[in-house]
Amino acid sequence: MRLPSKSTDSTALVATRKKVFKKPERKCYVCRKPGHLAKDCWKKRSKPKVEGDDFVCTVEGVPESEVWIADSGASAHMTKHKNYFVDFTKFVSPKSVYVGNSDAIMAYGHGTVNIEIKVNSKWEKHLTEVWYVPDISKNLFSISQTLKKGFKFQASKDECSLLRDGRVRLKGVRTVHGLYALEIRVLYPKVCVAAEVCVASADQSLQLWHERLCHQNKAHVKDILRKYQIKGDAKDSQICDGCCYGKKSRRPFGTRKQRATTPGELINIDVCGPMQQQSLGGAKYYVCFKDDFAKYRRVFFMQSKNEVSKCLETFLNEAKNTGHMIKEVLSDGGGEVINSTVKSLLEKSGISSHMEIVKKPLQTPEADVEREMEEISCNAEDTEETLVQQSSRNLRDRKILSRFDMINSNPVGTPVENGAITTDNSVSLSADVPYREAVGSLMFLAIVTRPDIAYAVGVLSRFG
Repeated sequence: MRLPSKSTDSTALVATRKKVFKKPERKCYVCRKPGHLAKDCWKKRSKPKVEGDDFVCTVEGVPESEVWIADSGASAHMTKHKNYFVDFTKFVSPKSVYVGNSDAIMAYGHGTVNIEIKVNSKWEKHLTEVWYVPDISKNLFSISQTLKKGFKFQASKDECSLLRDGRVRLKGVRTVHGLYALEIRVLYPKVCVAAEVCVASADQSLQLWHERLCHQNKAHVKDILRKYQIKGDAKDSQICDGCCYGKKSRRPFGTRKQRATTPGELINIDVCGPMQQQSLGGAKYYVCFKDDFAKYRRVFFMQSKNEVSKCLETFLNEAKNTGHMIKEVLSDGGGEVINSTVKSLLEKSGISSHMEIVKKPLQTPEADVEREMEEISCNAEDTEETLVQQSSRNLRDRKILSRFDMINSNPVGTPVENGAITTDNSVSLSADVPYREAVGSLMFLAIVTRPDIAYAVGVLSRFG
């Protein structure tokens, strides 16, 4: 008997029955109800989905940019804000910091950041050894560095905490991305330290700040450093050399006590010029030799300062012919006296040369006073020479007036009035131009700020 094949009609109508398996009694991990799994839970599907990489800060009173994230993988505390640092020390060479995608970013220094930590609704401060990493996106709080200092780190579903000696020292809350945002806020320093030049180094001494603050009392310097939270060696006992030298009393440099006792023992030399007007012989300078004991004076007129050596030689010969030996000459150190020609002449005659202190006329006043008295007498007496000088000045003034077409101007005692006619060829001045105010303002400025040109302004204001 042949067995029927699978293609027969009878076999096609035969249906096979499957086994029914009983569903296990499992509970959902989301709603804790039996009968379904967490992937099919309706409560899970009803939660809004977080999209993108948005960061949500839940620390009360702290801006998002200032939030510190607890990072167990960070080797040090890190921030990108340079203005956080109270003191800053630059690395000798930048250090590499590797991030999650194995890229390296650079750290350029470290320092102290003043912060406030909220514990039991109270804010306490400080955070040290913070690295400056400009390319980092968030402030990172290193858990590993904190554990090295004896802290314990505990974390739960919603928060984390750092403990030491059984007390909670720092707390943090969990964000939507599973990160812990610590309850820290930054205290900005009162002194700007945004640039390397402005920041304070960690090893600065009290003596350095004493010099920076114009050598104030070191007690006041300590108060300033404490007020602005600047680190400094408060126990520095270095003595300031500048203050010691500055507070010492100096002996006055008095007048010369040794005076000449015989004629020719000391000769004072002084050169005057150039004069505004030349003499009839073309001289613009003169040199005065005066004996310190006899008060005898001898004056030589010169066309240039190079003639001082010839005048000195003539004076020495005259003194020798009268039986007096010159022993010492004293000058103000001018180049016309202190030069190789005069020096060789004095050495040949065995005469010593000395210089007086500049701007100290009380030390050797003989030649200086004599020169000043001669100038005063020339101005007081109308001698033939002074009359020639005065006429020469008048000619010069007339040349200046002729050059600017002002020789025929009418002199007036006050600034030009509106509409005044100064010359025959001039036209009436416009009444709306404030010439009086302009000249008056110029006179006021000249008298107040430039008294040296006040006379010239006054003379020119007389002409239109």
